[in-house]
Amino acid sequence: MRHVDRHTMGRAQTRPRQGLRGSQWKTLTTVFLVAVLGIFCFGQSRDEGVSIRPYQGVSFAQVSFEFMEAKEPFSAWGRVTVDPERMAAATGLAQGYLNVSTEMGWVVWNLPFSVEDPSGPISSYFALSRQGGEPVGQLPATVNATSEPISTFDRTATTQFSNRSTVFPVERAMWNAEGVGGPVWVIDAAPALADYYADISRMIVPLHTQHTQPNAVNVQCAVNQCFPMAIANSLQYLENRYGISIPHNHQAGLRGDNTLVGKLDTYANRTASSRTNGSGVWFQPMLNGKFEYLSDNGLTNSLVHRHQGRGYGSASAGQALPAGNFTRHGITSTDDGAAVTFNWLCEQIQKGEDVELVFSYDNSSGQPTGGHAVRVFECGTTLGVPWIGYLHDAQQSNDTAGLETVRVNVTDLDGDGTLNLGTTSREIRFAMSESRVEPLIAIIPDITLRPLTPVRTAARTLVNIDIVNIWPERMDDIELIFYEPFSPEWITDWYDGWGAPPEIGYGSGGVRVRWASPRMGVSPGQSVHIGLELTGGQQFESLIDAAALWSIGGQPFFPIPIPWQSWRIDGNEVVDLIYLSPAFDDAVQIRRWFAVVPEPIPLNQLLWEQAEAIVQEIGGRWLLVDNRPVTVYPGQDPLELLISADAAAVLVRYEVLWKEEVVSRVINELIF
Repeated sequence: MRHVDRHTMGRAQTRPRQGLRGSQWKTLTTVFLVAVLGIFCFGQSRDEGVSIRPYQGVSFAQVSFEFMEAKEPFSAWGRVTVDPERMAAATGLAQGYLNVSTEMGWVVWNLPFSVEDPSGPISSYFALSRQGGEPVGQLPATVNATSEPISTFDRTATTQFSNRSTVFPVERAMWNAEGVGGPVWVIDAAPALADYYADISRMIVPLHTQHTQPNAVNVQCAVNQCFPMAIANSLQYLENRYGISIPHNHQAGLRGDNTLVGKLDTYANRTASSRTNGSGVWFQPMLNGKFEYLSDNGLTNSLVHRHQGRGYGSASAGQALPAGNFTRHGITSTDDGAAVTFNWLCEQIQKGEDVELVFSYDNSSGQPTGGHAVRVFECGTTLGVPWIGYLHDAQQSNDTAGLETVRVNVTDLDGDGTLNLGTTSREIRFAMSESRVEPLIAIIPDITLRPLTPVRTAARTLVNIDIVNIWPERMDDIELIFYEPFSPEWITDWYDGWGAPPEIGYGSGGVRVRWASPRMGVSPGQSVHIGLELTGGQQFESLIDAAALWSIGGQPFFPIPIPWQSWRIDGNEVVDLIYLSPAFDDAVQIRRWFAVVPEPIPLNQLLWEQAEAIVQEIGGRWLLVDNRPVTVYPGQDPLELLISADAAAVLVRYEVLWKEEVVSRVINELIF
């Protein structure tokens, strides 16, 4: 998964009359849009979905935590499980996204499912109630499956979700998954509500990315055996996929026997008198045991080992890993950093490497009280929100139940610099990967990687604007004032309509572009259309600051609220920026759409009324960015969209509202 850094561009909060340079640029909050040519067949962003009823492939359970030292029989945690095959049979929807709302709010957010998932049913955990302690036998819920992920959930609307909840039966599920370090002493905080993910999500293309490895091996785990089992699951995956010879069979086992997990138990010196009575194992003993097992079985030079994060506990006491590469028995794991990152995790998955991950169960002070190891076999993003899929055994004391595939969002919920696994009390502390020494030639079949392309050079931009006269007077002219470093030479053409050709020169503190048509003045409520073509690479090196005015008899009269749009070229990507000049002293709201098209659209066809049809005719599709209008303040850092598009042109259009009225509409096209 390619990491996209935040970019710097901004401006002072005063009212300058010059463009931005060097140190004036500062960090922005960035909206990431990754567009590929597949956008041309992409559907609408609004999806009413299918209402799911009980026994149509979706089931619910209340979680009871049964750790060795911490128990809560009926917790505030719920589990939802989607059986894609049953869902498809009942609804005809073979793949999509599940959303659930209850009295708690929006609790399950865009859980992806597909009949092609190699591991079968998919589970996810959610906030079932405000506090635990009471059994929940029924759950009134609105459950919808949509063909595309959704970014907003209006609880009063019926276009996405029915107002009438359906009552679902609630089963009981047990969770006693632990075994890394000492015992767990706390019960987890409930998972984050979906509103958090909706707030940080972005309408991007592709809306959903997914990288899933085949051979989803998962075997029943003994109590506190999760760390050796996660490694055993991973080694079996490497054997199944790449033919690496692992000499011991992978099946349920225990220290002292001849199974793969039993051997790892033994080498890690994990205490275990039975499958229901055993201790956990720390990071150093586990890696030491793993490396010794590989060395003793002729696999010293067969695998490449890497890790990120160092776990928890004391390194000097032989618990957490020390900083730096870790070497035992002639095998070295390369230290890739002190904190686990989603980009690292997903990169390993995309390369076909196995990944084991350890998360801690933290107390209210943020201190680990034990942890759990799983095998990560997939990763992805939905509306820009990262997630992983992992395999594990949730019921370690039951050899007939507990195996599950879990999908969970991976974000830093508590802002402490460590990724969380769906709740603030689960911190991702450690991850390691193994791959065969030979280059991995085969890439996972369902991974779609954007091919490398040369750095692109933009040729020109086209901007067309519809402006409504919202004032009570009849207006003669429209003026645009472009402040430094804008140059008149950048203007190479204009829309041949009202007031054309415009007068271009210097005045009012900048470059003045005036459309004058006193004989065809603009009456109150009437709109006119103007447009420009800008050519020259300099326009992509700074933020364009432009003000707009109505004038009467050649004298500026009323301001026109038009946030101006700029483009910045960033390697193989372009960045769209929308900025409201301090010359207009009130906030406005905008709503944006964007499209990527295989051929440019001429300036004289770039009209708001025709834009939808023209883009569709040439194989593109407009995608709504802002489901609700976004407020833009004068002089505020510009709104930023990062668009990576292997196409001939990129378009962004937006309508501008001021005092709840549409005052202008803008279409901007970047042509390569």
